[in-house]
Amino acid sequence: MPSTHFSKLHTVQNINTDEVLSLTDDLIRVIASAKDGAALTETQEEVSRLQSAADEDWSQVQILLKEIQENVLACERKIKAAEEEGVEDEKLEALRRELKEELQNEQLLNLELR
Repeated sequence: MPSTHFSKLHTVQNINTDEVLSLTDDLIRVIASAKDGAALTETQEEVSRLQSAADEDWSQVQILLKEIQENVLACERKIKAAEEEGVEDEKLEALRRELKEELQNEQLLNLELR
């Protein structure tokens, strides 16, 4: 009978060990899942911050682009008016240079947007 008792005790120990290992595995999965959830939440918050910053930058770029386009139109109007008035070549050339600079600014801004 002692060997049977020992066998039962050994089986109980094996069951307990198996149960403990199983519970440990479950606990590890729960902890990992909680960490994954926290990491996901943190990532979502970072994405929101980045999206907000990108939206702000986009708004600023749109404002700059509109200002440059308005400057280009103003330069074109000045050149047209100067040509109609028969303004001196030097002044007309200065206006054309100003227009060229504004067009280059617009082109650079458009390149940055890509």
